[in-house]
Amino acid sequence: MIYKNKNLNKVGQFTKVEPISIPSNIKHLYLSHNAISEIYKNSFEHLTKLTHLELNCNQLKHIKKRMFIGLSSLESLNLASNNITSIEHNSFEDMNNLLILDLSLNKYLVGPNGKLPLHLYTGSTNSLHILHLQGIIDGVENATLGSELQPLPHLTKLFIGGTGSFCSIKFIHETFFINMPNIKTFVISRCPLVHINPSAYLNLRNLSSLSISYMKYDLVMAFKELEGLQNSSLRHLQLIHLYDSRYIYRWLTDIHAGFLRNIPLISLDLSENNIGILSQCFADLLPKTLRLIRLSRNTLTKITHVLKSLRFLPQLCNLDVSDQDASNLFFNDTVLCNFSSHNEDQDTSPFLQDDLEQEECSVTIRDFPPNLKILKARSFLDSRNHIFKYHWPSNNSLEVIDLSGSYFTRWGNGCMPESIKHADLSNNYCTNINKHFFSINNSIECLRLSNNLLGPVFTDDKTGEVFANLRHTKLLDVSMNSVYQLPGDFFKGLPELETLIVSNNKIQILNVSFLQMPKLKFIDFSKNSINWITRNSRAELDTIAIDHHVALDLTYNPLPCSCAGLEILIWLNNTNVQLWDKEFLTCIHESGETERNIISLQKELETLQRQCTYQALTLFMCVSAMLIICTLLTSLFMYRYRWKLRYLWSIALVKLFGAELKTEENGYRFDAYILYAEETRTFVLRDCVRELEEKRGHRLCIEERDFMPGTYIVSNIVSGVQNSSKTVPIVTPGFYQGDYTEYGVKMALMEEIFARRSVLYLCLYEPTDNEDLSHDFLTVMKNNRYIEFPPQDEESDEIQQIFWNRMSSVIGKSEESFSPEQDTCSSPPELLSDVSSQES
Repeated sequence: MIYKNKNLNKVGQFTKVEPISIPSNIKHLYLSHNAISEIYKNSFEHLTKLTHLELNCNQLKHIKKRMFIGLSSLESLNLASNNITSIEHNSFEDMNNLLILDLSLNKYLVGPNGKLPLHLYTGSTNSLHILHLQGIIDGVENATLGSELQPLPHLTKLFIGGTGSFCSIKFIHETFFINMPNIKTFVISRCPLVHINPSAYLNLRNLSSLSISYMKYDLVMAFKELEGLQNSSLRHLQLIHLYDSRYIYRWLTDIHAGFLRNIPLISLDLSENNIGILSQCFADLLPKTLRLIRLSRNTLTKITHVLKSLRFLPQLCNLDVSDQDASNLFFNDTVLCNFSSHNEDQDTSPFLQDDLEQEECSVTIRDFPPNLKILKARSFLDSRNHIFKYHWPSNNSLEVIDLSGSYFTRWGNGCMPESIKHADLSNNYCTNINKHFFSINNSIECLRLSNNLLGPVFTDDKTGEVFANLRHTKLLDVSMNSVYQLPGDFFKGLPELETLIVSNNKIQILNVSFLQMPKLKFIDFSKNSINWITRNSRAELDTIAIDHHVALDLTYNPLPCSCAGLEILIWLNNTNVQLWDKEFLTCIHESGETERNIISLQKELETLQRQCTYQALTLFMCVSAMLIICTLLTSLFMYRYRWKLRYLWSIALVKLFGAELKTEENGYRFDAYILYAEETRTFVLRDCVRELEEKRGHRLCIEERDFMPGTYIVSNIVSGVQNSSKTVPIVTPGFYQGDYTEYGVKMALMEEIFARRSVLYLCLYEPTDNEDLSHDFLTVMKNNRYIEFPPQDEESDEIQQIFWNRMSSVIGKSEESFSPEQDTCSSPPELLSDVSSQES
């Protein structure tokens, strides 16, 4: 169960947390962004099942003992972005299951000496696994994590930095990690770091993941200082955005990889480092255990060059070189290696011109990682040297390739690797695809070709040669390709196809042979210009739909609503094919004017049949149609404004039968009009009368007492609403089962609209699920116009008096004074005796 209490401080009423009425079985409690400055002791002691507590973005200053008592099941505690200056001893006792603690962005928590005045070792935080300290120790230049972290034997993940202007760490000294030998994941980001003592890493015997990102701490320096992790247990390394912007690009050589060769890395992330050249001598020294390499958002120049460089990594299966933007240059590896042996400052590398001619498709790619399965190269702007210019050997392992957004405008002969199962070639603005591009033995299961310019190629492919070899494909996406026409046999080579997406094109006539795709389940022809579906296409769709479920999306197409297109509408109405999003189907008449959406296809069909059958009665049919439209509009108008009309009608009845309406001179007769069902009758006639009228001097309007006998009940309700400052429904799960209770709520809402005043205020007498509350009640509660009656387990006199005082302040006091003879709101003896007899 999740309990959210967010943004309650908008009126300043939730700056302290006291023992409040929260269900004891909740597991997630969100109290962030509430300007909380203090939490009373034992406030959460009954929440024994709570596992996640969010107190971030508040104004807490002190963490005190017994503040979190009772949270024995808590696993995650978020105290980030507060103003915490101190944590008392044993503040976290009883948290035997606490795994995650977030203290980030509490910049006043650390002392001037860089020590953390924390007591994390006390009580129960021995189970702590993850600790966030961003923005705490960052404020001290030479901060050290002290002995307060030493008694945390299970602490495995530590996060520091990432706080923007608050970070001041420039050096990580030898003793920085001495008190946390069991750390497995260390993340530091966005600090002005310039040096990490290699000896500091020696204290991280169990380190498996290291992330250093978004700093001016240079990548070259980061490589050199990894010396302390040689032969360590490090498996995952992230060095992201570590470069000086004054250099155009950088290249990586053997000098850098030499510090990685003895680290058994599984993944290496060098994204956003302005890397322009990945030399062969660098790749040769990389750990042979690497399975994932990310080089995204750099300035690499050729995909084939990268693949060739990494060819000696036997376990590499995932390579990401997306979002590259550089000139199409080719650098000679031999020159780079020789140059790097004499010059360690790689950022002053010479500019080498590519003198080689563009390779032809006859060249075979032989040098690439043997077990590479996933290649991501989105937005790799290398249109002159892309990998589709080469033949691939039949024994490669590549299964997934993503070359979207890379401006590969022409796809040549037989260059798609046969082993690929998922290919994304979208957003390339390709204008030509060779009919032999997909080889006979291809394995493609998912092919995305959206947002290209292949429409003319598809139109000319009368025999379906482009996709003739895609025998294993299950998903094909050719949307946004400027397709005007598809030949009937265009999809004949797709026997396993299940999903076909041809949306966002300009097709006018759907004339496709669907029997050649017998396993189709979803067909998307939305957002085209389809105004006709051939008889063969319709019959074949019906044939496929007999065997299994088939969905067809024709939304946002100008379907024909004319005599010539009558058979299309008949088929749409009778077919077994499911029409996807029928409410968005549109049609146009012979006049060319676009009609509204076909909400009821049967009704539209019947209307069209009548028009086409009785041509001689055109005028009569037009008049009938106008009457039907007017009736519908009138009905819709009356239904849309039904409560406003009832409100105005009730006012007319009130005036007709002489009931008193409120006037501006005499104010309101009553402070509150009480709406209730039979189950709360005793509460209203006994408690409300006693607490609000007898003790606090209010005047209440109650149906059984104050309504004029012999008049219409609806007139009395309107009169009660207009003559009362507030209308207060006593809400229970069975509230709407009462007579005229919904009518009273609607009249109060109409009074708010016409009188432009706040009328409705809810009294939640019993806990009610949101599913049992009406939309009107939820809207009122969203505007914070409600009050909850104390539950039975907390029914003390003090709490009840707080409730009645708040209710009294809400309904206010009427300005009109009444003499005792005029006071008809006091309970008559017979009414009170009736209530007493019911209680007994």
